Amino acid sequence: MHLVIARLQAGQGRLDRTELHSLIHRAAHPDDGLEHVYVVMDAQGAELAFFVLQPTVAAAESVVAQLCWRTIAFSPALRLWRVVHCGAGLVPGGEELLTGDFREPGRGLPRQDPDS
Repeated sequence: MHLVIARLQAGQGRLDRTELHSLIHRAAHPDDGLEHVYVVMDAQGAELAFFVLQPTVAAAESVVAQLCWRTIAFSPALRLWRVVHCGAGLVPGGEELLTGDFREPGRGLPRQDPDS
């Protein structure tokens, strides 16, 4: 399983984390290998963490990029949104962000319900 981070820049239309999560799952194909997606919304768009079952990092990045563009293309609510980043490299502190192992309280990601 690979973790791929993507950033979507907002265009027209605003939606919440649950709506975007649902749109992504509707656009996913079985061969994408999507296991889970974590969504964090902000005023400029969304930060996404995808967990996908693919044989290589390159395949995982390609699948996630295609899934992001497919979600945008087939979702009127995402009109003029665009993918500005998609990659498997973690930023400094990424491991702590994902595991919740912080020295400062309140810096972890909020919990989300498991994907069904």
